[in-house]
Amino acid sequence: MSIGNLKSLLELDVSETQCLRLPESIGNLSRLKVINISYSLMRELPQSIIELKELEELHAGNCLCLEWEIPEDIWKLSLLRVLHLELSLVRNVPVTIKLLPRLEKLGLCDCSKLELLPEFPSSLISLKLGSSSLRWIPDLSNLTELVNLRYGGHDENWRRLYSQDGPCRQSLANLPPSLSTLCAQYHESIASSSFHCNLRKLTHLHISHCFWKEVQLDGLEQLIEFEVEGLNHLEGFAGLLSLTRLKLLRLSDCPNLTTIQGLGSVESLKHLEIDKCPKIESLDDLSNLKKLESLVIRGCEELLAIKGLDELETLKYLEFVGCISLRSFPNVLNWKLSDECSLTISDCPNLRDDWFEETVSMYKQWKHLKFKSRLLL
Repeated sequence: MSIGNLKSLLELDVSETQCLRLPESIGNLSRLKVINISYSLMRELPQSIIELKELEELHAGNCLCLEWEIPEDIWKLSLLRVLHLELSLVRNVPVTIKLLPRLEKLGLCDCSKLELLPEFPSSLISLKLGSSSLRWIPDLSNLTELVNLRYGGHDENWRRLYSQDGPCRQSLANLPPSLSTLCAQYHESIASSSFHCNLRKLTHLHISHCFWKEVQLDGLEQLIEFEVEGLNHLEGFAGLLSLTRLKLLRLSDCPNLTTIQGLGSVESLKHLEIDKCPKIESLDDLSNLKKLESLVIRGCEELLAIKGLDELETLKYLEFVGCISLRSFPNVLNWKLSDECSLTISDCPNLRDDWFEETVSMYKQWKHLKFKSRLLL
């Protein structure tokens, strides 16, 4: 039986298969709403796909062989809401994509053959873009409904695309104020990033592999999650004190970060993770972080002390790994931490000679026995 005879078919899923192409007769599936070819070996899509007037979703992400030429008359798919083409060999996005009145989610990350992008429909809620070949990006400030944006990319030599002198001269200041989630990758600036207070609705910010020396957070009072990764030149933050709703702060692979100014005043914080920031010698007094539930510090080789740790009564998880300079904690037996708080220690010779993965209660017992043995000596 030809697939074109399945007139009542609503969803076609050939994801994660070795299927190479779909037949032209797919255009006869007048009720088809969803096509999923993700992670398949699909090389092309039939031209008849534009006849699917009921189509709402096309998932073609991670199709590494797909060289689909998006047809100019894609505007005929007037009900299309979702179009995912990440990690494919798509070469073009026609200007007529702007005529899709209901398109909400568009994924164009890591399309290595894609050089130019047209204006997008203002109906977009989620947009992912950025690739090694991209040479032009339209103004995004007109996307007044946009909530989620992943915005980044690098060329074949891992050089950042988004810079003042690079092929994509884009500014974070021109992003739509409707954004709630922003992931910025491979952006370059001479001194610092600034969001110019135009992202007042932003709740989640993830910055990775950017060239900034400073991240300015003024105007982001609604931020709940803030993650930074791979900022080799980062030296500090400005405006951390203004993040009165922040619940998660994760810093990773920032080899030149020496201080986290204002950290001790972010009283809303629940989860704090600092990983591979070897130049940090000290942290703010953490005793005011009364809501903190997890504290993870790894690879901070010059960190000497953590003030206020003994006051963190709400902690449920505590981890120290590779903090070779961290001094032994005073008054461990008087800690206000819950005895049931999980505690992991590794490669921190001043805290414990061997691997420790138990509760705070067990650590207290060990410290007590160690203290008694010293008295006997």
